[in-house]
Amino acid sequence: MRILVIQHDADKGLGLLEPGLVAGGLTLDVRRAGAGGLALDGHAGVVALPGLADPPDPTPAVTATRGVLAAALDAGLPVLGLCLGAELLAEAAGGRTYACRPEWAFGEVRLLAAASDDALLGGLPAAFPAFHAHAYAAEPPAGSALLAESDVCAQAFRVGAHAWGVQFHPEASAALVATWLPTVARHLAAAGVDAEATVARARELEPEASARADGIAAAFAGAVRAAAAVSRA
Repeated sequence: MRILVIQHDADKGLGLLEPGLVAGGLTLDVRRAGAGGLALDGHAGVVALPGLADPPDPTPAVTATRGVLAAALDAGLPVLGLCLGAELLAEAAGGRTYACRPEWAFGEVRLLAAASDDALLGGLPAAFPAFHAHAYAAEPPAGSALLAESDVCAQAFRVGAHAWGVQFHPEASAALVATWLPTVARHLAAAGVDAEATVARARELEPEASARADGIAAAFAGAVRAAAAVSRA
């Protein structure tokens, strides 16, 4: 079963989520945002990955991703948006985004009451450390389910039955974190974040982060399979 994976930057892939998505029976059609040819094309679901861009940036990549996410929502396809992908999902659904106090490196994510029976996040701990790298946040439209928060902003939400936005980075392996940090060095310095300590923390937390990512990926793959079965019925 083929899903569209929208990639904004070459160094921002599926990371820890990829094994679980593949094990869940999904074929990953990775396409670069803004490169042309970004369309649903019979895909059974969509994953929108993070990027250095912000939602207000008038770039072809941002515009194309927002448009495809809106089309996926209209088609009732399962969607998973990560960081920038979550922000653009909120906009595509009729919500808004805003500049927030930046969150960099590791911080606590807390589940909210609505997450207790959520298909994607319901199996996660009530609170856990996660990697953050954003200066914008999402305010999903009225009627959405807010699933998680940090001290700064909403960290996860669900639009409808199976479209999720996740502000934190469940995909962040230690290798990905090490790759990302040099590109955001000035932001880290401004936030007083020690890059080497952040990579060391990522290595320390990777076993539990990997387990969470496996659970999220398996749940999303299940949502894709279930939605496809309904559409065939």
